[in-house]
Amino acid sequence: MKQTIFWLLLVFCIGCSNDDELIEEKSSIDPIVGKWHFYSYITGGEEILYKECDQKGSFAFTNDGFGLETKYFFSSAYCCNLDSENKLQWLFDGSKYDIKTFHQGGYGGVLTFPITYQYYGAIYNDYLKIPVGYNDTINFVKKNN
Repeated sequence: MKQTIFWLLLVFCIGCSNDDELIEEKSSIDPIVGKWHFYSYITGGEEILYKECDQKGSFAFTNDGFGLETKYFFSSAYCCNLDSENKLQWLFDGSKYDIKTFHQGGYGGVLTFPITYQYYGAIYNDYLKIPVGYNDTINFVKKNN
């Protein structure tokens, strides 16, 4: 009987410690990690949904502070196609996300130069909200794909 109780307690203790480790590991993943798709933008106080093709575009954030910005465009000749993919880097400063995207610029196809765009965003009510311009906001929704 004592051996049975001993083994049950041992199994229970081992099982609890593994669950605690999993919970601790999950909580160390920042909420921004994952794929956030373009959803809508707010301009002049009015929310406008992105078209279906534009909603395929996303910011994909990885746990190591990097990621990928992907944009799509629609044309009547080619339908919905990939427009661009650009590396990104992000960090959380305690109150907002600092997101930088890295693009390649050019002039007349002759000169190429790096362009960095910097955004500051926050997660609010399941949206990643990134203010742009004077009074506009881009809203992203997180999808599990």
